[in-house]
Amino acid sequence: MTTMRQVVGIALVDSQNSIIQKAYSVVSSCTLPAMESIPLTFVALEGLQRDLSSRDELILSLFASVIIAASPSASIPDAKSLIHLLLVTLLKGYIPAAQALGSMVNKLGSGSGGTNTSRDCSLEEACAIIFHADFASGKKISSNGSAKIIVGSETTMSKICLGYCGSLDLQTRAITGLAWIGKGLLMRGNERVNEIALVLVECLKSNNCSGHALHPSAMKHAADAFSIIMSDSEVCLNRKFHAVIRPLYKQRCFSTIVPILESLIMNSQTSLSR
Repeated sequence: MTTMRQVVGIALVDSQNSIIQKAYSVVSSCTLPAMESIPLTFVALEGLQRDLSSRDELILSLFASVIIAASPSASIPDAKSLIHLLLVTLLKGYIPAAQALGSMVNKLGSGSGGTNTSRDCSLEEACAIIFHADFASGKKISSNGSAKIIVGSETTMSKICLGYCGSLDLQTRAITGLAWIGKGLLMRGNERVNEIALVLVECLKSNNCSGHALHPSAMKHAADAFSIIMSDSEVCLNRKFHAVIRPLYKQRCFSTIVPILESLIMNSQTSLSR
């Protein structure tokens, strides 16, 4: 997989387009139809298991490597179906799928000359598929942590992270996936990362807005999610693989989230949350 990323990363855009088209042909002939048939509902997602064949897992890993390393100017065919594929796959527990999805949201609509990574899918449409809703509802982020309604907390992905579905495995996978998606959005300077960060903050609280007591493992994954978002990565979302990176993106995230975390720590009544 490392070799595939390296090859695609140094290739010219025309060559990347050829590689992406070939990879899409392979995926669409075997893995994609089965994944597309899985509805994005709690019942269907909760029943997901790591049950891909070794061949399908290898194909998906290679495809994810191609997407991770592609330039923003490269063209991705049938992007909406591929986003569905990566979303279902990350919820099965495959981290490369989460990294590829983070790379897609980082690069959509950011090609040179105003071109898109995909002509048939905008960033807004991609987020609608991932979260099953837009982020229009709820309150804006408050620097003192006073916002009681989490923006985007009614979306399917957020509900999974907050424990509505009841499956700990699915919950921790969703939290990790949300971290990579948030990382991609943060690096390009998209404000949706603030809403993702607030959902992750809720996952750190023993008593969150869902009314469910989170398992310590889920809380640990939420803490690790902030490390994913803020740390540099060697495997994806870096300059070598053509990530869109806005200046001082870490500082902006830090200045937004830290006051909220400080407020939560001060108001926490349990040693576990602290």
